[in-house]
Amino acid sequence: QQLRSVLCTHMFLKVVRELPILRLTIKPRSKTARDFCSRLVENAAPRGKSVFSEGAEARGAFCVNSGQVAYFHFHKEDGQTTTEQSAPAWFSEAALWGHWKHRGTLTTLGTARWLTLEGQAFQEFFKHSTTGGTYLLLSHYSAMFELAAQEGLCDGTLTDLSHPAAQDNMAKAAAGSAGWTPQPHYLWRKSAMRARTF
Repeated sequence: QQLRSVLCTHMFLKVVRELPILRLTIKPRSKTARDFCSRLVENAAPRGKSVFSEGAEARGAFCVNSGQVAYFHFHKEDGQTTTEQSAPAWFSEAALWGHWKHRGTLTTLGTARWLTLEGQAFQEFFKHSTTGGTYLLLSHYSAMFELAAQEGLCDGTLTDLSHPAAQDNMAKAAAGSAGWTPQPHYLWRKSAMRARTF
């Protein structure tokens, strides 16, 4: 089990930390990193296979860690649009923070591998495995993410696509508003993150 944990961390950590909030909260060579990475599920599929479909309930967030994928979605002004992405690429982050139905379809363009991070497992992991300061940071980020998602719903731009620059700004703002430091000297009371529906 310990060897598996070390191998998973070695294989997945760099890709996992592409999501800005995880870059802030999961430090390399830490027990948290090993425990977190060992919970990820890796999948693979040949060309032309669907990773997820529009309208389906999301199991969690997805991180393509090898290969290329195409994301198809309908945009109210542009009609059907296609976005091709190479690894590393995150999709459906909203599923980490609440209930999420996919807004498009993700298909492999060749052999691809991806990691699945289930939303409930993600929340439970951080609720039980982190300091109060980190949990407070995640709570602030979750609330900011909900506001951004609601804006996206209103203007029709909400998709499964990741927006690294916006997510990075949100993570930094959440860290500032939470007064977060990587190693707080005290623990906050841990209350459950509120489940959201997007």
